[in-house]
Amino acid sequence: MCNLRQDKHSLANVDAVRVSHIDLTLAADFERRALHGHVALTSSLISPTNTFVLDSKALVVHRATVDGVDASFRHVDDAVFGTALHVTLPALALGVPFTARIYYETTPESTAVQWLPKEQTADKTHPYLFTQCQAIHARSLLPCQDCPLASSTYSAAITVPSWATCLVSAVARADPVTTGDVTTFSYHQAIAVPSYLIAIVIGALESREIGPRSRVWCEPSLVDAAAYEFAQTESFLQHAEAIMNQAYV
Repeated sequence: MCNLRQDKHSLANVDAVRVSHIDLTLAADFERRALHGHVALTSSLISPTNTFVLDSKALVVHRATVDGVDASFRHVDDAVFGTALHVTLPALALGVPFTARIYYETTPESTAVQWLPKEQTADKTHPYLFTQCQAIHARSLLPCQDCPLASSTYSAAITVPSWATCLVSAVARADPVTTGDVTTFSYHQAIAVPSYLIAIVIGALESREIGPRSRVWCEPSLVDAAAYEFAQTESFLQHAEAIMNQAYV
């Protein structure tokens, strides 16, 4: 493995701390154009340090804890790459897992999160949210190690208005739960991925099955056209599996 400190586009100390799992718990507020909640980072030290440094940008951080105990934190701004979030760690042994939890919210300036008013959608009935984390915008969605070599599994529980469907670049792990006027969607990604592959979409969506393991989602007025456009998805998957001699997962 190359020296992770050579990634000049990240402010995180990936040479000292390894994140193995990200657990997102967020709620969408379309009126304020904000996602708010917390992220839990299951991590361990790979070299001695008393500080966990994470990438962030255009986030409001309210609180940090390490293994359930409040931890001090500070921000160090960078003119180009956002803000380094420095979380103070207690004395920790190398390789022993700990959980850092950051309570925060996004802002309208968070470049990864795109909020569309209903007038900008096809059906013009409800607003729409989608994220675009590539290449280094994940830091404006959540505090993280925002570089390709820092891959981890992740889970997400996203609470949205009851009219909306939330999709994530992961596998649904439970049926949606509706309480009053909100619904919570839960997902889990068991394959370790870099931060730029975390993706969220929230909107008035419908789906069509386009194969034995594929489904396309879109606004109701466009979903049939989308299904037609992606009708060959299963064929693409089968050809890729044959070339790679590897089942798609």
